[in-house]
Amino acid sequence: MKPVKTEWAFGDSTSFSGPEIELESLTLKLRGMIDRLDLYQDNGVTYLNVIDYKSGKVNQSLMKNYDLKLANGLKAQPLIYRLALENYLSSHSDELKESLSITGDVKLGAMAYAGVIDPKDKKFAGIWDIEFNDQKELLKSLYQKSDARNIDALETHLIDLIKESFNQLLTGKITIAPYRIDNNDDGIKYSKYQAIMNFDENIGNQYRNLKEEQDED
Repeated sequence: MKPVKTEWAFGDSTSFSGPEIELESLTLKLRGMIDRLDLYQDNGVTYLNVIDYKSGKVNQSLMKNYDLKLANGLKAQPLIYRLALENYLSSHSDELKESLSITGDVKLGAMAYAGVIDPKDKKFAGIWDIEFNDQKELLKSLYQKSDARNIDALETHLIDLIKESFNQLLTGKITIAPYRIDNNDDGIKYSKYQAIMNFDENIGNQYRNLKEEQDED
C-alpha cells in the first residue's frame, strides 16, 4: 500500500465537492476531511483505500458490534469519506489519475481504521466491498480484523439515516438519547462534554439501547 494523500478536505470552497443529499426543501451538503488515501495496485487495477485514523489501538474491540453500529448511523465516518471519494471520481477521474500517475482502471477499495499513537502498530481494521471477495485472502493480509460488506447498501442506508436525522432537527426533535449496547459501550462514556450534554436518567433522559451482536460459533 502507498499513502498518497493526507488530510484531504472536501465540501468547502477550497476543495472538491462533497456528497449532496436532497431533502424536500433543501440540499444538504456534507463536508469533512479524509485522513489518508492509500493506493494498492493489483492486476492492472488501482484501488483507492480510505483510511480513518484512530487515537486508540486498532484491535478486535474496535470492530465489536460494528454492523450493529453501522446500521444505527454510528461508525459512519469512513462511509462518508467513501461517498465523497465516489463523488469526486464521478467527475474528476482523469484528473486524479494524472495527479497520482495512475494508469489503467481505478476502483474504490477498502475503508479501514489505522492507529496513530504507536508507529510500530501496522494493523488495520475495516471493510471492503463484496465485489472483491475473489481477493479475500489478499485483503485480509492487508487489513486484519476486516471482512466484506455490501457497501452500496450501507451507503444507501446511511443516506436514509442522515435524511431522517436532519428532518428531525428541522422539526425541533433534539432529544438527548445516546446509544448504549452494554455497560461498557455507550455513546457518552468517553466524551469530554458530558457536563454540557447534561444527560441524566434521573430527569427523564433515556439511552437508545441497541441489542448486542452475538458471536458466531
